[in-house]
Amino acid sequence: MAYLKFLGTSDAWGVPRLLCSCRVCTSHEAKNKRMRPSAFLQTDDEQILLDISPDFYQQFQAYNTGVVPRTVLVTQPQHSHTGGLNDYADLCNRQHAPALIISPPDIIDGLRQQYAHLEADGGIQFLATRETFIYPWHVTFQHVHPESDAYTLLFHGPEASWAYMPTPLPDLPESRQLLRELDLLIVGISAPPSGQYQSHSNNVCTKKRIQHMLALQQQLAIRTLIFTCLTHNLYPPDINNYLSPTIRFAQDGMEIQVPV
Repeated sequence: MAYLKFLGTSDAWGVPRLLCSCRVCTSHEAKNKRMRPSAFLQTDDEQILLDISPDFYQQFQAYNTGVVPRTVLVTQPQHSHTGGLNDYADLCNRQHAPALIISPPDIIDGLRQQYAHLEADGGIQFLATRETFIYPWHVTFQHVHPESDAYTLLFHGPEASWAYMPTPLPDLPESRQLLRELDLLIVGISAPPSGQYQSHSNNVCTKKRIQHMLALQQQLAIRTLIFTCLTHNLYPPDINNYLSPTIRFAQDGMEIQVPV
């Protein structure tokens, strides 16, 4: 069996937003406190991080199992997905736990330039590849966003497949085909479309993305859909309108069983 724990489920800015007076950011409910996006994947043999956010220090304090994850799969080069690398490297060095950062060549090239000192220290190694094997899955990095440098992680197991896509799905036929008949899709909904600015005081764009993904879930026969990377314009009563046995919204600390 394998489990995934959401360490952070906000957009790139976190929730609450600084000095924001909206009803989400001024709420005292725990579900309205979200750290930047990252997840922890636990198998029988390994512990893997999916991205490593700038909130890694707080996330590890809150949710660690006493074991240092030795592998990190990075889906995109932005600070919101890689900003915790220095804290992570310090942890690995102090615990004598060498770690491997895996991502496609274009992302690894940038990380090697920005974090050259980490590789020189000997605790961190960078591996540039578009596929790897993490038992029991064959894992591939799929570039489904042609105007973005973000990747989707596809996990193909012996009996089931699932995907981690922390950015919205582009409206392209080839992107849709990759997701057909998945047992689980974890998808982000917060980022504005390329070249456009989204007003975070207005949740119309976010709601449209949710409705679009709900329609695609039916068209592509995706068994379970979980939304993550949520911005502060989604209020719990709005979320409740979409919930069903096959549709969920991630929260920090939420743990799910993932298909193998």
